[in-house]
Amino acid sequence: MRQFYYVFISFIFLSQSLICQNSLSQTIYSNEFKWSIKIPENYKNLSHSELEKLNDLGKRGIENTYNEKVTSNPKIIFSFKNDEYNFMQASYQIYNRDKNGDFARLCAGINKVQYETCKNQIPGVKIDATNGIEKINNLEFHRYKMVLHYPSGQVLHWITYYRLFGKKFLTISVTYIDKDKGQEAIRCLEKSKFGK
Repeated sequence: MRQFYYVFISFIFLSQSLICQNSLSQTIYSNEFKWSIKIPENYKNLSHSELEKLNDLGKRGIENTYNEKVTSNPKIIFSFKNDEYNFMQASYQIYNRDKNGDFARLCAGINKVQYETCKNQIPGVKIDATNGIEKINNLEFHRYKMVLHYPSGQVLHWITYYRLFGKKFLTISVTYIDKDKGQEAIRCLEKSKFGK
């Protein structure tokens, strides 16, 4: 289960040296999910090398927490950021019920890995976590929200949405410190459309 989630853990450990490519507001379309989403203005696309750095950070965080090798390689649909800690990302992997078990239990396991990795890798952090079901374009998604309170007083919100489309496991993550930028990203997600 842990292997499914290392890409998103990495956002918490993001180094401040990353530089993004410029992009104006744009619409992303995913053929895999017949999904259309408008990315907010001033969000910039992360380059391949930036994504690799983030993946490595998240992977190491999980491996250091659980003392296990992470072998997962999710397919990134998009990954954007605005400033240092305001992110939107979507990815998917193939879901195998025989290997991964019940989908709801898989999501709960991923949430636990996310929580434990942050708790273990960020000294002094306090975490509030909630989960539930949320509808996007009339489709039910599992939603997990963590609010990380850093010793410095900084507060980071991290919301993850999961949904199974046939055998494809879609994960959408919104991470923010700036409340206005975070709410803008969430509004764009809520207005996104999935075709049939």
